[in-house]
Amino acid sequence: MHPDTAEIGRQAEEKAAEFLERSGWRIMARRYHCFGGEIDLIAVKEGRSRDEDHLAFVEVKYRRNCRMGRPAEAVDYRKQRRLAYTAGRFLAGQQWQGTLSFDIMEVSGAAMEHIVHIPNAFCPPGFYG
Repeated sequence: MHPDTAEIGRQAEEKAAEFLERSGWRIMARRYHCFGGEIDLIAVKEGRSRDEDHLAFVEVKYRRNCRMGRPAEAVDYRKQRRLAYTAGRFLAGQQWQGTLSFDIMEVSGAAMEHIVHIPNAFCPPGFYG
C-alpha cells in the first residue's frame, strides 16, 4: 500500500469515528487486528441495559468520487468472510450480551465531506456471533 493511501485510509477512519461519536456511539477499538483480518472500527451504542447494548463492526470505505461505484460495493464476499472471522476472534475475548451488526461507513469527496453510515450492511456467511 502506498504511504499516501494508508494516510488517506486513516483520515477516512477518523472522519467515520467522529461521525459515529456525534451520533451517540462509543468507539471501543480502532484497527482491531488478529491473524487473518482487521476491523476498522468497533463501536458500541449503549441501551438501557446490557441486553439492549448494540455492538457494530464497522468497515470504512473511502472514494474521492463515485464514478467507479459506491464505496460500499468494495465490501465483497471475501471481505465479509474476513470481517466475520475477525469479529468472531474479537468476541471470543468478550462476554457480549447485546445485539451485533456489520456496518459500512462510506466516506467520499475530496475533503471527505460526505459520510454515510449503512447499519446492518450485510450478514457475513457463516457468522453466528
